[in-house]
Amino acid sequence: MQRLAVELAYVARETGEELERVDAAVKFPALLDGVAEDERTRRAVLTLVNSEGGTETVSTEQVHTVRGAAMVARARELTGRWVLVYRANETFQAQGRSGSMRTVVRLDDLGEGVLSKRAAWRVLLHDAGGDQGRARQAWLEAELPDFGTVSVAQLVQARQLAAEVAGPPGG
Repeated sequence: MQRLAVELAYVARETGEELERVDAAVKFPALLDGVAEDERTRRAVLTLVNSEGGTETVSTEQVHTVRGAAMVARARELTGRWVLVYRANETFQAQGRSGSMRTVVRLDDLGEGVLSKRAAWRVLLHDAGGDQGRARQAWLEAELPDFGTVSVAQLVQARQLAAEVAGPPGG
């Protein structure tokens, strides 16, 4: 009975610490655009697109930890969707140096959603390597609207077209 009580007290303390971490996090909506593992840091890096079309990256905890692996799985499940990102700036010390890292502590699904035309154009232009002609061609081929909003599904199609228009690397 004593072992169970100690275990429950430990879980309660751990839960309280995690809730404090989530409550203290900066919260903002973003389109979760991609998840890539960084071998050097052993973390995953999430690429986020804000409502203006700007991008930001945040890291997970190390992927070999239970929380890190769970966050990577959650992020992969939510890729291409709007999420409410809970981001903490966490300090670290490694190999004699210290610093700060933007770390995702929670992701809430906000659905597919839409982007403003301006934000969608910025994303597509970035994908086209800054080539406005290539971005415009993909925009037109995907039949994106001249005004209003662009759904994530429409933007995904335009991004694929921009990649096709670009052709293979070096070609």
